[in-house]
Amino acid sequence: MNKLAIKKIIISLLFVLISLVQIFPQEAGNDELDSAIKILRKIDENTLTNEDKKNKSIEIDKAWEIIKSSGDAGLKRLKKELDEIEKTKESDDFFKLNASVLLWKMGNVSEAAAISKIWNSTSFRANYRYVFYSAFDAASTQNDKVIPMLKAVLKDNSGRIYFPQHSMNFSWPLTVEFIWGAFGHKGLPALFDVLKNSKNDIEIMSAMHILVNAQYLEALPRIRELASSKNAEVRNFAIKGLGIFGHPADSAFIIKGLKSKDADLYSYVWASYEYDDPKISPYLIPLLNQEDYNIKSEVIYALYNAVTLEGLEALVNDYKNTKDEKILKIYKKFLDPVLDYIKYEEMIAEEKQEIVSRLIDYKKGNYILSDEDKKITHDDFIEMSKDWIKEKRITGEQYKWVQDRHVLSVTSAKDINLLLDVKASIYLRLSDECLDETRTIDNVIKILGRRRYR
Repeated sequence: MNKLAIKKIIISLLFVLISLVQIFPQEAGNDELDSAIKILRKIDENTLTNEDKKNKSIEIDKAWEIIKSSGDAGLKRLKKELDEIEKTKESDDFFKLNASVLLWKMGNVSEAAAISKIWNSTSFRANYRYVFYSAFDAASTQNDKVIPMLKAVLKDNSGRIYFPQHSMNFSWPLTVEFIWGAFGHKGLPALFDVLKNSKNDIEIMSAMHILVNAQYLEALPRIRELASSKNAEVRNFAIKGLGIFGHPADSAFIIKGLKSKDADLYSYVWASYEYDDPKISPYLIPLLNQEDYNIKSEVIYALYNAVTLEGLEALVNDYKNTKDEKILKIYKKFLDPVLDYIKYEEMIAEEKQEIVSRLIDYKKGNYILSDEDKKITHDDFIEMSKDWIKEKRITGEQYKWVQDRHVLSVTSAKDINLLLDVKASIYLRLSDECLDETRTIDNVIKILGRRRYR
């Protein structure tokens, strides 16, 4: 045999060896993938002890690593299992939610449609954490392709998320608020579409919660319709929403609700507080006779918030006569710092009106710049917003001096979208500590939104 023939044989053998190396590891990988999938299947956490859950968690983590490290082969195997479950109509929600996490980790935005399909056909009760963290991560991309995923989370009002910083459980609607809040202002049209077209009451309320706090004016007519919904929960959600919008056209509706004293009374009183208009006070005063603590306490807050001389008189009289310790606690907090209710009756009308004027001026001081305040321009506000977004907070050292009134002095409703994007960056800290800052922004947005009609 000549050297050329030997060389050809060696080359042929090398090709065979290379082929075998490619084939056999792949077959071994398939077995490993099958085992990993099997570990994730048919898990019922309700039947597991705490020790079992720890062990199962370790197994799940190992299975995830095997599937993730297999790349495209892992994705295909995962989807094959999902297809099989769909064909056989088998119930395995825990696996499906497990699979959705893996799809997101492995395919990110490219798998958003597949994930939303899973979520739309699966109960989140099997493991809400899997849904929340994947949805939140998706929202933080602010990529339009993930909107179907975000829409899918609107249907759930039972999931809770534990924030360890202050040992707090967050429930709906805060769960959807964090998710959609992280997406920023670009998500509002999609939420409006849900509000208009969804037949699912929980989806409607979830969308309403975000749209109302964003002062999304296009949603107002639909919310007015929902304030007469046959579903009591939806109806009360909408009544409160009208209070936050604070449109003059809705004052008659709120007043009518205060007079009716029906099952929705608390929501009308709550809306009155948010509506914040002294013209409603005369209709709140009779409700100080309510025995229901929740309603009465809300009446006190509403009368104090939009204070009038008549409202203050009514509060002082009730303060003197009430025996309810919880109600007395409210009065001591709000009235004691501003007046001596025992001496109040001895005051002349001008002195009483002076107290009212002082309370109104104090409130205005939160929203209107004084002559002594540092002034800013709109360009300054834009630069501040860039820094807030970068730092994911509005409490940073550089602009620590900036208050609501500074922002309100140079902004309009046109700036709401930018404020929503500032708010989106704050949510990215994923902490209960975000809420003070997001509520501050909500309040500024509420005032800016109302400037369009009040």
